[in-house]
Amino acid sequence: MDGGLVGRRILLISPQPWDHLFISKHHYAQELARDNRVWFLDPPEAEGPPGGVRVSAVPGEPNLWRVRHRLFFPRQLRFHWPWLYRRLIARQARRIVRALPEAPDLVWCFDFNLFPDLRAFGAPTTLYHPVDPLSLPSQVAIGRSADLILSVSRTILAHFSGSEFQGRTLWVNHGLCREFAALARQDIDPARPPGPPRVGYFGNLDRPMLDLELWERAVTAHPGVAFHFWGAFDPAGPFARRLAARPNVACHGTAPKGHLVTEVAAMDLFLLLYRADHPEYDRSNAHKILEYLATGKVILSVPIDTYRDAPDLLEMLPEGGEAALPERLGAVLEALDHHNSPARMARRRARALECTYEHHLRRIAQRLRPAAGFPHP
Repeated sequence: MDGGLVGRRILLISPQPWDHLFISKHHYAQELARDNRVWFLDPPEAEGPPGGVRVSAVPGEPNLWRVRHRLFFPRQLRFHWPWLYRRLIARQARRIVRALPEAPDLVWCFDFNLFPDLRAFGAPTTLYHPVDPLSLPSQVAIGRSADLILSVSRTILAHFSGSEFQGRTLWVNHGLCREFAALARQDIDPARPPGPPRVGYFGNLDRPMLDLELWERAVTAHPGVAFHFWGAFDPAGPFARRLAARPNVACHGTAPKGHLVTEVAAMDLFLLLYRADHPEYDRSNAHKILEYLATGKVILSVPIDTYRDAPDLLEMLPEGGEAALPERLGAVLEALDHHNSPARMARRRARALECTYEHHLRRIAQRLRPAAGFPHP
């Protein structure tokens, strides 16, 4: 890794705890811990002594510690008395630093609601990394205290287009975890196993931005196609009511990443169908696209801004063209030998491998040094 991110003491602030399903925050922490000492800060807990901070080693992860804490004041002050909240949360930041065996020299913050000023930790370098849509001015204002602002979404980075942020933003795509990177490096087997075409999707099946009406139309229009889903869902929820009991739908539940990789590699096609009108998602990017690309298989998707200029990677419906999904899906399935040719699969997998966390950290380190005067250790 680039010397700018080697031998550092890094406090990584996550809006999800360490025992959450692993997502980008956890993968960045693991990759950083290869060459640095990393403390992973969980969101505030509801139990324990007020203001208390606990630090514990993460089993099986050298150089990585989990930090749990409880606020000593009501978090609701953020909405009702923001000036007081800023003072009190800054005190909590100092408590956290005092509980660490060493003061961090880099604060890397994914949380856009907890700490309004990253300088409260006293670290020489601060990095702000929002990955979900920003809806409040206070969430944008955190960027004023950051040496570098990262995001997977150019829509999010557009909030930081003013002169005060000039030269301090960097678009970095979602990251590819180790298990899917290993899949992308495997030899390509172009042969299809016997049986009906297999269409796959994995993720939280109850996420409200999923366009279940569109999924239902695809499943209904293609009874001879096997639709496979991996992920949790409420047995009484909308996914269960509309799709789970269909005869050509198989629900596999949640699976460990290593097991999931093996199963999804057997799919012929992946569908990505998100609503265009959901306030928590703007169709700018999607993490699972990289994991789909790592399989090499064709992806049929609603419009996704990040990939609009990459027709060799995604087969996209036109803007507002969701009504044509059943026919477009049928056409792609009829031409699977073309869409999943060895050359096309190799291009998709190569693009996925450009987005490993190791690759991203090299880019970030290169930008941190001129942005923050980031020295070598």
